[in-house]
Amino acid sequence: MVIIGKSLFRAITRVLGLSSTKRTSQELTLDSPFQLFQEDEARYRCAIGLNGGTTTPIEPIHLVILLSAVTEPAMLLLLTSRICPISPLGAVNVRNRFELLRPDLCNLSSFRAPNRAILSARVHSEPRSVKRGLEYDLEVSILVPNDDGEGNVSVFRQVFTMLEFGKVEVSRAEGQSRDKKTSVEERQSSELAVHMSFSSSDPLRWAALCKDYNLIHLSGIAARLFGLPGKLAHGNHVVAKALRSLLETRSIQSKDNAPAWMEVHFKRPVVVPAKLHVESFLNSATTTGFAITHNGRSCVTAEYGIL
Repeated sequence: MVIIGKSLFRAITRVLGLSSTKRTSQELTLDSPFQLFQEDEARYRCAIGLNGGTTTPIEPIHLVILLSAVTEPAMLLLLTSRICPISPLGAVNVRNRFELLRPDLCNLSSFRAPNRAILSARVHSEPRSVKRGLEYDLEVSILVPNDDGEGNVSVFRQVFTMLEFGKVEVSRAEGQSRDKKTSVEERQSSELAVHMSFSSSDPLRWAALCKDYNLIHLSGIAARLFGLPGKLAHGNHVVAKALRSLLETRSIQSKDNAPAWMEVHFKRPVVVPAKLHVESFLNSATTTGFAITHNGRSCVTAEYGIL
């Protein structure tokens, strides 16, 4: 409700000519204790249809998405702040990067202990100008006490990139640099193709995990009022279910105890219910990619590798 109210207020002041184009250079930060509950892991398994029960360990590549989901409320809280420069309902999540920096310290059972881990989040104050508007980065990290007992060490980090639509001037050099980061499109040989499906109730299952109860994920009517074709799946949920399918067919490898990264680009929204096509491929000796399409149109592309 705060996000809706903030967005409506900004829209009204902009229409009335009362809004200022000056953006604050103040960096917005949030710090809090972090604790993972067994219910979180159960919700993740339920949302992606992961078999084996809670006795089967979560694969490291799944751990990346699970930690992203349970820390997403920090990003949502940043968006509610009055000094956050992003207009929540006028922006979309176009890209996410996840980094599992210390998998040896990312033990789910240890995260269940209260006051062991710290959640730190911030909004980068300087946006990037791109063709469709401004891109903002919201960085969220999990920190735990260092081995020597002095200070904290970052064990997991993710960067949400939000695009706020608008007319901006983009230099040719900047446009080229952004294009180079989408090398996942230049894939080499295809490894395997699988299919997966989303039901109309799937977004609610993911919302219960990540706490993103945006109406565009819960109601087809609300989504259409915002100009969308229907109820949308959460982007990270699409990635998580694709990973489950690829791991089950062994078309992607999950490295134990190896620091890893994943970068995801959201091309088009996925309207539920839907049947999606997932194709994995090798980009290099150390990098694996996959693409998710619907009716032949690209929805999500991703790369996964070792840091």
